[in-house]
Amino acid sequence: MHDVRLSGIRKSYTSGTTVIPGLDLEIPAGSFTVLVGPSGCGKSTLLRMVAGLESVSGGQILIGGRDVTHLEPAARGIAMVFQSYALYPHMTVAENIGFPLTIARRPKAEIDAAVQKAADVLQLGHLLQRTPKALSGGQRQRVAIGRAIVRNPSVFLFDEPLSNLDASLRGQMRVELADLHRQIGATMIYVTHDQVEAMTMADQIVVLNKGHIEQAGSPMDLYRQPATPFVAGFLGAPSMNLFEGTLAREMGCETYGVRPEHVDIHADGDGEDKGVGRWPATIRHIEHLGADAIVYADVREVGTFTVRAEGELSLQVGQAVRLSPRSGHEHRFQGGRRLAA
Repeated sequence: MHDVRLSGIRKSYTSGTTVIPGLDLEIPAGSFTVLVGPSGCGKSTLLRMVAGLESVSGGQILIGGRDVTHLEPAARGIAMVFQSYALYPHMTVAENIGFPLTIARRPKAEIDAAVQKAADVLQLGHLLQRTPKALSGGQRQRVAIGRAIVRNPSVFLFDEPLSNLDASLRGQMRVELADLHRQIGATMIYVTHDQVEAMTMADQIVVLNKGHIEQAGSPMDLYRQPATPFVAGFLGAPSMNLFEGTLAREMGCETYGVRPEHVDIHADGDGEDKGVGRWPATIRHIEHLGADAIVYADVREVGTFTVRAEGELSLQVGQAVRLSPRSGHEHRFQGGRRLAA
């Protein structure tokens, strides 16, 4: 396994459009690093530059200390798994997995051993003689990953590999990819727009916005200490409550934030005389999700707060309530950056 270092990386097109104006990033050896951000933030372009599928306008890419900036993809020691499975329909699973070694003219015994090893890791051994049309979406994606594994790369690159799967399969594949990383210990760089995928799989998240790195760090560091309002609003489901204007000024900042799970909700009159609840509000809507309930409550002259509450919540739309942020869980930003506590 190797680390990946990006130094001063830039990407511009002849049309004059600049996608990545200049970026430095270190991806530790053996890490599972997720590049996350909204559409158009530059994450896929960055991944494709690491892969050698996009030229670099400036800067340097090092893999394991070796300068690969201008090398062809095959010379970089990487393997890439795309959003589309790109399997050969007339080939069996075994033939699809072993194809990179077949075109490299490796001995049959070596190919068979590598295919069997990858199949064992991915639990595909009983499917080796099937063709892709006889597989589920999740199984096809595992075959595509197996094809990458047999190349024994220094770095695995994943470009939104789960976006074509339904919700239940995505959940299953997140677990399987995390298991795979633990088993083989390779450096993995994974691109997604889905912050749930980022939070649940990564040991390092890199949040991108308009070609810039907003923040990089462990999932819980970014969750607990977002460096900017953009990171605060992007990570977490539902999104953090963020307010500017009067409320923020009262809190001594330009942007004030508190996560839905860190807001307590009290029925109006439930201890109001004891000072319970900072903001009087009216319930606008409730989404009952079983174990949880997502409550939308309007605070006059401030806006709508989102509150994550217990699923057995016994409140009604239109009811008057009071809201309280939990101590130690408020976030304040000034000039686009986090204020020190």
